[in-house]
Amino acid sequence: MKLIPLKLQARNLTGSKDCGRLRRSNFIPGIAYRNGQNWLIQAKNDYIINLFKKTTTAQIFQIETDIEELNGKLALVKEVQMDYVTRTPLHFDLQIVLESDKIEVEVPLRFVGDAIGVKNSGGVLSIVKHELLVKCSPLNIPDEILVDVSDLDVGDSLHVGDVKLPEGIEHRENLDDPLVSVVKETEEESEGESPSTQVE
Repeated sequence: MKLIPLKLQARNLTGSKDCGRLRRSNFIPGIAYRNGQNWLIQAKNDYIINLFKKTTTAQIFQIETDIEELNGKLALVKEVQMDYVTRTPLHFDLQIVLESDKIEVEVPLRFVGDAIGVKNSGGVLSIVKHELLVKCSPLNIPDEILVDVSDLDVGDSLHVGDVKLPEGIEHRENLDDPLVSVVKETEEESEGESPSTQVE
């Protein structure tokens, strides 16, 4: 996975009123943490919105800041609190990680191939999971995990344990949990309300 720079500044405002003023000044308050140590941070609102739109929850960032203890460190976004009405960020949390760490992240799944049950029998591809929880080092996180559905016929399914992960990456979910299946199309689906998901 390619590291993406994340530009941050130190934050001096801490209370709810002060953070409200910060947001009105087009900044988003945040916090970075590791092993019980916390750093108050902030970033430009538009910058954070545009950056997070282009990345997944598994993206590792490299911090650029005038905070000496954080500059150059690797970070994972653990939470972004959103305004329910405007859907704009209110606060973000960063977990500081080391190259030697083993961390749990949710990696996007990409389903590829034409399932024979869809192509030949009029079935519908039903996707249960769109992300997979795995454990690996920060610099070993894949951008996505490919799942080939070509061999699935109507009634067939793939489970977590069927996904072969690259070396150094471990499953962190129940191996028997379903990922995707091919099911029969119902009358409602025949009328145009199909839950099928297009795959590449």
